[in-house]
Amino acid sequence: MTAINNAHGTLRRLPLLTLLAALATLAACTKPPPDEVPLRPLQVLKVGAGGAALSELPIRAYSGEVRSRYASLLAFQVGGKIVARSVNAGDNVKLGQVLARLDPADVRLAATQAQASLQQAEADAKRYRDLHAGNFVSRAALDARETTLKAAQSQAALAKNQERYTELRADRNGVVGSVMADIGKVVAPGEVIIRLSPDGDREIAISIPEAEYANFRIGMSAEVSVYALPGQTFKGTVRELSALADPDTRTYPMRVQVNGIEKWPTGLTASVRFPPVDKSSAASTSVAIPLTALYQQGQSAAVWIVGADDTVSLRPVEIERFADDAVFLKSGLAQGDQIAAAGVHRLSPGQKVRPVFVTPAIAEGAK
Repeated sequence: MTAINNAHGTLRRLPLLTLLAALATLAACTKPPPDEVPLRPLQVLKVGAGGAALSELPIRAYSGEVRSRYASLLAFQVGGKIVARSVNAGDNVKLGQVLARLDPADVRLAATQAQASLQQAEADAKRYRDLHAGNFVSRAALDARETTLKAAQSQAALAKNQERYTELRADRNGVVGSVMADIGKVVAPGEVIIRLSPDGDREIAISIPEAEYANFRIGMSAEVSVYALPGQTFKGTVRELSALADPDTRTYPMRVQVNGIEKWPTGLTASVRFPPVDKSSAASTSVAIPLTALYQQGQSAAVWIVGADDTVSLRPVEIERFADDAVFLKSGLAQGDQIAAAGVHRLSPGQKVRPVFVTPAIAEGAK
């Protein structure tokens, strides 16, 4: 008790400035609580609402171009050097019009040689006929000269044709689609020089993905629109569906016939839409999500699921098909699931986020 009283007495005798300094030292040693790290905002999409909706698998629109039903690939029948070309891409041409010319010098020399051989063969044949009439030569000798004459006649006719082949002429009325050779180029016989789109039938050329090939058949109706004619649609019919895939794109070429477009220029960009697949034949339902929501996990695809506690986790999904700005999933998502709609490559498992619900627009052609 005496010690305590002595201590109180000592504190009373401490100067006021010393006491304040001690209190300041204690305050400096106390660390402030750390600031909380703000949660990262994340665009979240709810399956079944807005852009990510469960729906029956429809057939989407396809981009293509206007082409002639028949195309003329024009080439010289003889080889040589191009010395003249009178048309360019987009020019209208008439049947028989000269489009390009080869240097005729060598062909004319060959024709002159063939003509000289013909004249010699004719003279020999005439002389042997006279000799045979006087029984001075045998019938076999005359037949040999007659055979030589026929060969010379054929060679002269061939040389004359080859001289005519140095001119490349249009085989029908049409529009020059493309020119593959210019003046000065040495071309081989049969090498395509000009692609000609004949006047008349026009159709739309598109390509079909392998996964959707079974949904089409010849005679199926279609709706066609052209970007050059906004607001207008035309009725079309599938005329041709190739059974062989393109070796580069692995898609199947299709031609859609449209009436009343004979005057359309070739090369116009077109969009072809087909009616939805019949419900009784639809294989399954699918979930459409933005491409930005898809996450590549090794060799498989996945999406980030946002849980009730706002933490994210990866879930594998199975892709059905791709569209221009969306991807359709066979499995992996269900009604009500919340997924990350963007920024998927900056997330990590268990990360807590601040959801910002969005409704991204998925192009009409992808629905």
